[in-house]
Amino acid sequence: MGNKLKRLRKLVQEMYHLSDFQLEWIETIVYKFRSFREYRLFSRNLFNECMLEIFGDILLIHHCFFEYPFSKDKFEHALVKAAKLCGKKAVLAPPTNPGHDLTINGERFSLKTQAGKSLKADKIHISKFMELGKGEWGDRLEDLETLREQFLAHLDSYDRIR
Repeated sequence: MGNKLKRLRKLVQEMYHLSDFQLEWIETIVYKFRSFREYRLFSRNLFNECMLEIFGDILLIHHCFFEYPFSKDKFEHALVKAAKLCGKKAVLAPPTNPGHDLTINGERFSLKTQAGKSLKADKIHISKFMELGKGEWGDRLEDLETLREQFLAHLDSYDRIR
């Protein structure tokens, strides 16, 4: 008997103990997984096929239960989980880290997420200047030069921005 068959039989036995409502949750997930889905990998800079499939499934599960967009923190946790399940070493940066968001196989990433009704498939908005926090935000040329230098120094704390 194959390992998959053993797992399925054990799972069916466990489901006998679930309530009708709990079975409905499981049905929702199973039917969502069985529905048509298509994932496309446009770049292999961060994701590989394994991570794409796992991340896609995490996103499907989220939308089984919630109508609101996938938040930045959920995105980061899901990406770390997908990376680990695919054999990569991945860790989140501390929540108050002023630099990168996570590290995968020793490479630091800053993740930019966007959700909402104004989301466009052909346009993104990145607001890294907001993370500086210090400096004079005036209209003098010297202020802008100082902020630019702070921003460029800030970018040195990343290996990649995605």
